[in-house]
Amino acid sequence: MLRCLPLLLIYLVIFFPTGWLIEHWLRSGENLWLSRFFYSEKAHTLAHTIIFLGSGLVLLMTFPGLQRRFLLYLSLILLAGLLQEGFQLLYKRRGVAWNDLFDLTVDMSAGLVAWVLLWFWNAYIYKPRRS
Repeated sequence: MLRCLPLLLIYLVIFFPTGWLIEHWLRSGENLWLSRFFYSEKAHTLAHTIIFLGSGLVLLMTFPGLQRRFLLYLSLILLAGLLQEGFQLLYKRRGVAWNDLFDLTVDMSAGLVAWVLLWFWNAYIYKPRRS
């Protein structure tokens, strides 16, 4: 259970309703820097990339067996992306738009980059000591 804690924390960040944060915390005009971060489309895409790259790496390091089960790993990344977008749509009370599909593509791409980075690390950089 303890080894799953970092993964659990990352998924809590992923599923946190940032729209609610913007509406309630940024309503007064304070924290203007934070509102610029959330309202910029580039920043939104970068946030998706960082979150899903990080969650992919943590997922693969927490469950090393997923490094050999590529389709299962990508399915879990897709599931996390679908849940995250689904929660956003429920909060916003609207249907699916092309931006949501773009976000899923970014999520999957970041997850794929995480898998490739860890594969490269294991294949070429990390050399375990043999007894």
